[in-house]
Amino acid sequence: AMASWKALALLAVVAAAAFAGARAQDDDEESFVVLMARKALVSEDGFVVKGRNFTVEYTIYNVGNAVAHDVTLKDEWSESSFELVEGSASHEWAKLAPNANVTASVQLVPKDAGTFEPGRADIEFSYYDETEEANVKKSIKSSTFGPTPVLTSDEHEIATTVFLRQWTTFGVLAAGPVLVPLILYVSTKKELDNAAVNKAK
Repeated sequence: AMASWKALALLAVVAAAAFAGARAQDDDEESFVVLMARKALVSEDGFVVKGRNFTVEYTIYNVGNAVAHDVTLKDEWSESSFELVEGSASHEWAKLAPNANVTASVQLVPKDAGTFEPGRADIEFSYYDETEEANVKKSIKSSTFGPTPVLTSDEHEIATTVFLRQWTTFGVLAAGPVLVPLILYVSTKKELDNAAVNKAK
């Protein structure tokens, strides 16, 4: 019993030492802020059409382990090519916690058909650098969605008609292997049932 008590006491001491070591390691862990920004096109049917609204959504992620402060987002959309109908391409957040994200969006209407190539949004933020014991300012660029065609209404109608026709054809072809055996089964079963009834008479 005495040996068992000593073993338990030794185990408790080892566990306490390990816990203290883990706490010390956590306390010594360097804090850092890493922001990632995504700029994405949001459209109901995947097309951008002249004279019709489309949405651009911005999402900023903090994948670091410290708080980012004074987070700002700025993007540019040419007034000669786009009309801003809702939202703003400039946003500010007082802070962004670790493992958190913030979103913003803007609705635009293209004035001309053609292809536009969106730029990357600018994101600025600050954080406290424990090594330098001072606030540090940083800036990053967002991702972007690449060259995007702006269709006229006629081009959009043609594109969506072709799309619907393709899916209708696919639906008919996919339904064939299922419906044909089902129809044959129902027809055969009906004939067998009728034959059984006639035989019983």
